Amino acid sequence: METAKEELQSSNEELKTLNDEVKNRNQALAQANDDLSNLNRNVDPAIIIVDKSFKVRLFSPSTQKVLNLSPSTVGLPITSIKLNVTVEDLEELLSEVTSKLSGITEEVKDNQGNYYEMRIRPYITQEDRIDGAVLSFVDISDRKKLEKSQRMAAIGETAGMVGHDIRNPLQAIISDVYLAKSDLELFPETEEKKNIIESLDAIAKNTDYINKIVADLQDYAKIINPIAEEINLEALCKQLLQAKDIPENIKGLCYVEKYVKTIKGDVTLLNRILGNLVSNAVQAMPNGGELTMQAHQEGGNLVITIQDTGVGIPDKVKPKLFTPLFTTKSKGQGLGLAVVKRMTEALGGTITFESKEGNGTTFILRLPPPKELNGKWVYK
Repeated sequence: METAKEELQSSNEELKTLNDEVKNRNQALAQANDDLSNLNRNVDPAIIIVDKSFKVRLFSPSTQKVLNLSPSTVGLPITSIKLNVTVEDLEELLSEVTSKLSGITEEVKDNQGNYYEMRIRPYITQEDRIDGAVLSFVDISDRKKLEKSQRMAAIGETAGMVGHDIRNPLQAIISDVYLAKSDLELFPETEEKKNIIESLDAIAKNTDYINKIVADLQDYAKIINPIAEEINLEALCKQLLQAKDIPENIKGLCYVEKYVKTIKGDVTLLNRILGNLVSNAVQAMPNGGELTMQAHQEGGNLVITIQDTGVGIPDKVKPKLFTPLFTTKSKGQGLGLAVVKRMTEALGGTITFESKEGNGTTFILRLPPPKELNGKWVYK
């Protein structure tokens, strides 16, 4: 009897110890749960956990804003969800991470122009099994802005040096070419004379190209202060379309509505904007075509369209079209359209485009009229 009593007492003590352990573990689990919940709630990067089938299993609250996820997306394949960021070949990246057990880091951009560092790492269990992947998106927009400002400062310094060291000899070359062609007019027409003139024309053409590079560098780096004056828009349009560097196999057409034949604006900026767009249109039509410039009034704004029948713009290039130093051409620095955008915005306007690969491109300028303030014409 005494032995049974002792065994019962021992069992009770063991049960009490076990209950205390369970209680302590529950408290630790509750603490871990609270820690995880607070960590999840207060973490800034957007974090997503996907399973082996790349279906969304869990994500941090900030992910809803950054990536356009909602509670209803749990259980859906992440590759089937329209995210706010553009990630090319996401399924391929996830497969690489889960198969090779190696992390991947890439820069991506969202629909509002913010930049993120996307990191994909394998999800590893306590048993060292791969059970999916963890994606995180860290906002690096401020860093990108700093890099851009530093790059622009470097461009500004380069532009100053280039303007001083290249412009002077360029002008000397242009003058020498002009004088040489003038002297050649006194010589009889021969095959040699024809060949020399062709060579001089080639020198002049390449000199103009170098001059444009210098001008684009300087225009992109300098502070823009528009000055409004009266502009004969129709005359400017015709002048650009009759320029000597437009090939004979390109037909130029100009249509200017009567209400905007004469406008107020900065003639230098407008000439540079339209000149760069015309130059782009010509390059897009290596086999000839039609180049049409139209201008009309719409909602109080001046709308100018420059349309070509050229090769069009590939879809993958479109998001980067106005990015400084981005170019798909073998010959070019990628500043022409960046300069156009910067000058257009300096005039308070916007520039957009419509294009389909193989079916030409149309650039659309929308420019508000300058306003008179204290006797001066100013832009928004």
